[in-house]
Amino acid sequence: MFFLKVEDEQGNFVENIDKILSVTIKQQEGFLPYAQLSIPKTYNLEKLLRHECVYEIIEKTSNEYRLLFRGSYVGQTPQGLHAIALVFLPKMLSISHIRELFAPYLQEHDSLFEHTEHSGFNYPIETVSVILDYDRAQQQYGINNVFEGRRGLVLKNLPQDEVFHLDITKIPYGKIHLKFEMNWSRSSFELFDLGGLIQQGAGPIHTLTPQSMQEAWPKVGQPLCRGVFTVISSNLPITKREDTSVLKMASDVGEEEKVPVSIATVKPELIVSHEKKFHYYEIFETDVTLSSASSFGAVMPQHFRLNAADVGEVSEDRAFFESDRGKMAIRHAMKVAQMKLWASHRNHRLTLTVPYDESYLVSTFDWVLVEDPRLPKGTFEGKVIDYTIYIQGYARNITITLAACSSYGADLLQKKNEISDAWGDLSVQLKEEVKPKNGMQDIVANVAVDHGAMAQIQGMEQSGDLNVNATIVKVHLNPQALVKNQTIRKHFALSSS
Repeated sequence: MFFLKVEDEQGNFVENIDKILSVTIKQQEGFLPYAQLSIPKTYNLEKLLRHECVYEIIEKTSNEYRLLFRGSYVGQTPQGLHAIALVFLPKMLSISHIRELFAPYLQEHDSLFEHTEHSGFNYPIETVSVILDYDRAQQQYGINNVFEGRRGLVLKNLPQDEVFHLDITKIPYGKIHLKFEMNWSRSSFELFDLGGLIQQGAGPIHTLTPQSMQEAWPKVGQPLCRGVFTVISSNLPITKREDTSVLKMASDVGEEEKVPVSIATVKPELIVSHEKKFHYYEIFETDVTLSSASSFGAVMPQHFRLNAADVGEVSEDRAFFESDRGKMAIRHAMKVAQMKLWASHRNHRLTLTVPYDESYLVSTFDWVLVEDPRLPKGTFEGKVIDYTIYIQGYARNITITLAACSSYGADLLQKKNEISDAWGDLSVQLKEEVKPKNGMQDIVANVAVDHGAMAQIQGMEQSGDLNVNATIVKVHLNPQALVKNQTIRKHFALSSS
């Protein structure tokens, strides 16, 4: 793991970000690293991070927050650490600070700082891409980037047998066009869509997806990439859709038409080494990824991680994973997405995209497990579990299925064949389109309990019936809903009868 710690020379936390003096860089063997920043709890998170930086509070202590930055990216190849791209805002770390902090580490790895900055934004953004390459590949880039006004994508051409990656460092609000043209003489290449962020435009652009990994690559000497990528931020207003496709081709998108994208922010990248078929993907989103995960190792951030050895049955409509850290199952259909998740640790995050038809809009949900629902046997009465689901943009006719776990404690892990039945589904449906008004507002929706699942739980629970008391769900809407997430917060209690 990579930790960025805000502290002074004595090791004390500092509130003045300009006084950052040190950084600690670590990596946990066997897992993809990530960027984590510790800051004083007294510091105003909104002032520090603003809404442009995507972060998650993964732990609170008496004096600090620990934040996981989903915009951070670390790639790893069989040859070792390959590239790091971290996104920081000027309010957090300046370029000079980054150079200072990483200087000792970078000198050891023959590395290069690359600071890319383009005009066109209505707010300042600084992006630092730290490229670590053992073969000085950064000196052999052979690419011509043509930016039209705004920065959206950064393309880097690495030598033979290296990973060619498309790095989205920051997605601003609005529509971005990036034109690029490149001639590349190698027998194969990898170009991927980062979980659905990119649409293909005009020209022979090959987008790698989990389904197309085995497709034939362009031959030597062909112009590999020539055309336009269009990235459309999900923060745009969403208009009525008349087709069932998640994304339209760039050539089909009119200047005034607002097309929603099934993502809320920058996504982790799919790293592919064509030489040894060494695949990594962070499972944050898309049932496409999950349903195709049998072909490569999968890694979830922080406490809940999965790899190829943990992958269980995978069918067309269900992705199922099992590991010593827990189990996750996702079932998806045209109009309803159901998610069941538990793990032996708390604070897990999983994002899934709800499929839709003509009456459904794409929304992305982040599932945050604040408390471990598997309470010790006999102590679950009156306990409160707080689930938070974030919805990006507007929500219309979206059905959210929450899962209430029974409270056997460790007994659950011993019932592997029956464990998936030990859940009660709490369904929350927003029947009307939700639009923000002035100030904050609460919208109340009814909660339905799946009594069939409760009966299955009752048959397994020796101490009596397990009742889930859930009556209302409050939907908190921020007046700036187009640039910030809407939040559904659900409280319910587990009790014995």
